[in-house]
Amino acid sequence: MKRKDAIVGIGLLLAGCSSATPIPTSTPPNTPEGKLRALLAAGGAISLPAGTWVVNDPALYVPAGTTVRGAGIGQTILMYTGTGSLINDAPNVTISDLTLDGSLCPGIAPVQIGVTLVFLSNNSTLRRVRMQNAPSFGAFVYGGSPTIQSCQFDNCCRTNGADALGSDHSDGPVLYDSNVFTRCRNNSIDNCGPLTGIWSNNSVLSIAPIHGTDAGDIIVDGGCSGVIVRNNTLMVGGIQVYNATGCGGGEPHGSQIIDNVIQNGTICDTPLCPGLYIVPGYNNTHHGNVIAGVTVD
Repeated sequence: MKRKDAIVGIGLLLAGCSSATPIPTSTPPNTPEGKLRALLAAGGAISLPAGTWVVNDPALYVPAGTTVRGAGIGQTILMYTGTGSLINDAPNVTISDLTLDGSLCPGIAPVQIGVTLVFLSNNSTLRRVRMQNAPSFGAFVYGGSPTIQSCQFDNCCRTNGADALGSDHSDGPVLYDSNVFTRCRNNSIDNCGPLTGIWSNNSVLSIAPIHGTDAGDIIVDGGCSGVIVRNNTLMVGGIQVYNATGCGGGEPHGSQIIDNVIQNGTICDTPLCPGLYIVPGYNNTHHGNVIAGVTVD
């Protein structure tokens, strides 16, 4: 993991893109962005039509209990130009059927603060959302029990060594299911526990020029307990169950790594090769995994 000391909260929202030229943050109320902010601030069930919004700082705040649904991936698009985060939600929020794009964010962001497309609070859900060209994290979980399902992560962490999907000391359980990762520049899923839950049916398809040597990896880290990692397919990278820097207060334990397919495990850090590394002991189990055509019992 490349962001064990991540600062979550206000610091994350206010910092990032350290070399960026400042961009005015005031938005006249009659602009499309102003209308979008007013619509989200009202909460409730919100339908966003097809179209593109260009959004600057501060972050779009989504109130507790809100449901935001776009017209579909690639049809409803939010383009971020700022230096913090595009969306910061309250608990029990569902966001679906849209694209979040960070390609317009200027400058380079230190990984500790990052420029992140969406921060998820307690019991929030992302479903059928595409997060692309994020300078830092595509999605960052700072609350418990998130669901991230049928989402697409493309070219995330493009300016630093963050992760496409990450968290920091967030409580579970989590459901990360049927997500697709392309052009990974670092880890696809990398969580700093304590987390429980299911990570299933995710696919890591490709890498871009990378910042670290473990691009594409799915990592169970930081004292996670009872995590089930099953039926994931990694064309690049591997699956790692270990604790690199003391995150979360101990080695992951009681994890089950089941029926995953790993095509190329040769680019991960030693001793985490080839493709599947599970810390000895701690009641972690694995069976039915296939690494480059060889079944691991």
